[in-house]
Amino acid sequence: MRASVLESFGDPSNLKYKEDYPEPKESELKDDEVLVNVAYSAVASGDWKARMGNVQLVYKMNLPRVIGIDFSGTVAAVGKAVKHVAVGDNVFGTQDNPKEQGTLAEKVVVPSKFVARLDPSVPLDQAGAIPTAALAADGGVQKLDYLKEGDKVLVIGGAGCVGACAVQMCLNRVGKAGLVIATGGSRNKEYLESLGATFVDYAGDERGEIERILGGSKVDAVFDSVGGSESYQLARTFMRKGGMCASAGGPIRNGGTTKVGGGTILKLFGGVMGWKLRSLFGGLKYHMVMGLSPETRLGVIADMMKGKKLEMRIDREFPLHEADKAHDRAQHGKLMGRVVVKVAK
Repeated sequence: MRASVLESFGDPSNLKYKEDYPEPKESELKDDEVLVNVAYSAVASGDWKARMGNVQLVYKMNLPRVIGIDFSGTVAAVGKAVKHVAVGDNVFGTQDNPKEQGTLAEKVVVPSKFVARLDPSVPLDQAGAIPTAALAADGGVQKLDYLKEGDKVLVIGGAGCVGACAVQMCLNRVGKAGLVIATGGSRNKEYLESLGATFVDYAGDERGEIERILGGSKVDAVFDSVGGSESYQLARTFMRKGGMCASAGGPIRNGGTTKVGGGTILKLFGGVMGWKLRSLFGGLKYHMVMGLSPETRLGVIADMMKGKKLEMRIDREFPLHEADKAHDRAQHGKLMGRVVVKVAK
């Protein structure tokens, strides 16, 4: 089968296109596995950081290997115990096991709990782009489950893939009577407003503009997709007493090519514990999204997409034989949405 194979850690040129990569065998499926004909895969920051070898401490891969986590496609075969999807169904999900083949290939075998059925109305490019971003946003928004119609939310970094999902999920909770303020760059103003958010340019007088919009009131919750101390301080400034900040970024600002080592992990956990201790003494309530729950939440996300309550912008689409260019774009480009790879011919 056709596949993009990472032969050694490093830059995007280390991804090599193959037309004769070994194909998973239906006869070897375990009872709880699903064989998927892949339509689309996505390239998120976690993908290119894995390609560089920067996350080996927490996501150890042996090479050569087909990489890729997010996918959409159609079911080719199912194990004996699989009941929630059937051959021919459109599906999406994640392949997050570093010991198994990834999604930049025509076929992939995935544990059934990481696969959800899609309504035929959901475009496969959208579905392939969204899983990890939506799961990260959902993990934070679930902690804000006290939100109700008419509440106010601040989303820091609302134009990124995780942030945009959080904007939409929060809007679903607070309704038309509520308010979702989303910070972002000026080129994303039209997009965020099209989602229903109130836009604030982070390069301008960010604090002053948020204060003007709120008119002296406070927000009921903050979702932070950026991370770092500046975001934490922004949340503290505008949060009402008793409100929660859910963060997909944490104490370390997202972005960059930092290698995840012992020092990074200590800084991460030290920062989280410090902020949580503050909350015990009247400080900002704080939760960091530490993991995804595809086995329980992919179906919920599929329903949101069916109901047109959740969508993902596609920045650019590349064919499978240009997966290296997709990785370069995802790592170095000024993105407006998710980079996707069209795997199917």
